[in-house]
Amino acid sequence: MRHITSLIILLTLSNLLIGQENFEEIALYHANAMAKALNEKNYVGFADYLTPEQYPFDDKTKHYQTWEKVLKNDTRMCSNVTLQRFGIFDSTQQAYFSCKYGKNNPSFFGISVDSGKSWHFTQFIGDFNYEQIKKMMIHQLDSSFADLDPNYNKRISYKIGEQITPFEYEDINGNLFKSEELKEKIIVLNFWSTSCGPCIKEMPQLNKIVEKMKEKDIVFIALASNDNKQNLKDNFLTKHKFLYQIVTIKGDDYNINALPTHIIINRNQKVVGEYIGASDENLIKIESLLNEL
Repeated sequence: MRHITSLIILLTLSNLLIGQENFEEIALYHANAMAKALNEKNYVGFADYLTPEQYPFDDKTKHYQTWEKVLKNDTRMCSNVTLQRFGIFDSTQQAYFSCKYGKNNPSFFGISVDSGKSWHFTQFIGDFNYEQIKKMMIHQLDSSFADLDPNYNKRISYKIGEQITPFEYEDINGNLFKSEELKEKIIVLNFWSTSCGPCIKEMPQLNKIVEKMKEKDIVFIALASNDNKQNLKDNFLTKHKFLYQIVTIKGDDYNINALPTHIIINRNQKVVGEYIGASDENLIKIESLLNEL
């Protein structure tokens, strides 16, 4: 009888393991199908594989048009898709993959909410930021993947109503800006990058705000994410006027989910405003808030 019981347990465990292996194979199959759509510039097929959190438009037609433009001139190919980690969490299956894309070696996540029948994936990830991925790409991402993020819970965050983390910056011209010495001043932080088109497009409007606020005690600091100081001075700023004090930073040191992001800090060094994205509406709100402070 004991032998029969042991055999039943062994068969049950074997079936569970086989099922797990099949789930992993299915996940990898869909990941390769997503890569195939990408390589073939099948923008509809690729866009349909993205997680719903990444849809920038309610109208999927615009979503497709965006990816058609993105993929049209992208000659890079995706290869060597490899499943690195797989897990079943509540009603979801989640997987972490690595791949080769052009000369880079990014990673990406996948999720299935219907027992593996269909899968959706994130865009390729360079700097791994668990909190950003969870917020912007997969809301149900399990916390067990946080150990893949070397800076988890270490990044600087800006939350409305909270005191800022003390900072000390040296701008590209050698001027020092210490938060301790900026008490009683209003501080405006602009997270941006020279590779961010909307960031560059809004610069003339930001310059106008700086000019309008000359009589107020405001310090405008532009934090250039992952940009080179010398390149900024020798190339970018010779073509684009920017009246902010420009500082270079490593983007992965901050919990900033999109560029541009504008942070407004009051005279008590508390965050009182956060504006994500470049838009006329955000510029109006920034100027209005600065006039109130």
